[in-house]
Amino acid sequence: MSDPLSVPPPSGPIAATAPAQSELAPAPAGSAPAGVSYLPNPSLRLDPSLGIVVIEFHDGAGVVRASIPSPQQLAAYTRHDVETGAPSAPAPLPASARPSPPPSSPPSSPSSSAPHQPG
Repeated sequence: MSDPLSVPPPSGPIAATAPAQSELAPAPAGSAPAGVSYLPNPSLRLDPSLGIVVIEFHDGAGVVRASIPSPQQLAAYTRHDVETGAPSAPAPLPASARPSPPPSSPPSSPSSSAPHQPG
């Protein structure tokens, strides 16, 4: 009986083609086509006053066309902070107030030296 997940070996020779030299060479500096942006799309931006990450989607010219949260939502977060007097982003803890990591414990050894035999 054959394994249903096995793949039969190839029956003929396998030829690999190397990419053309033009595909390997990097483009010279300043040779980008007009109107092409090399910004990551989408990009991430930290809004420090709110303490949240904003995802921004750009068009070909690099102009932000959409964001998550939307500009209206960012305005609502800001209004909340102004009206309540409470910032959305908590202040970072000083180094002296940060909890220390738990101490590492040595690996536990089994109480019996005999290996476990499944049942």
